[in-house]
Amino acid sequence: MVQPNKKRKPKGPSKSTGKAPVIRMATDADVDAILAIWLDMMRYHHNLDNRHWNLAPGGGEKFAAWMRGSVGAEDKVLLVAETDGDVVGFLHGIFKESPKVVVPRKSGYITDAAVMESHRRGGLGKLLLAAAEEWYSEHGADDIYLAAAVRNDIGLGFWTSQGFESITVSMWKPVKAPKPPAKPAVRRRQK
Repeated sequence: MVQPNKKRKPKGPSKSTGKAPVIRMATDADVDAILAIWLDMMRYHHNLDNRHWNLAPGGGEKFAAWMRGSVGAEDKVLLVAETDGDVVGFLHGIFKESPKVVVPRKSGYITDAAVMESHRRGGLGKLLLAAAEEWYSEHGADDIYLAAAVRNDIGLGFWTSQGFESITVSMWKPVKAPKPPAKPAVRRRQK
């Protein structure tokens, strides 16, 4: 059972000290570190596709407020990966209702997950996901959804390797700006 502030010490040493990383529920004190990791993830996605991943003015502050509101919430999960006392990854999830036209399901939805680049490929993403799956199971979820940027090969590879599969594809097309109205032709009077 995933408990608030209960530290889980999974197997696997830290790259720097050899100590096992800790996966735990986030606290208010973790939000600044979560924000820094999220902002780095946003920059990464912006570099992949700058049509969508443009941070709005105040976007970071709004994200941090959302994370603070998720700390300790019964219907949200906010996990951190900690190595050597530093938060180096996080996973945030909520519940999403199924459309009213299909058989109801209680679905978990992972809104954001990231591990600092310097700590990737060490199993922290798998540990965060395992803890999230445990939390969702304890809270009655039938399944878990997430969205991954189509140009993010690293993210797509990770999620696929963890058993996620595509069931829908979101598509996008910009709407062209309307053409300005044509100016009426000026007719010259014939003499």
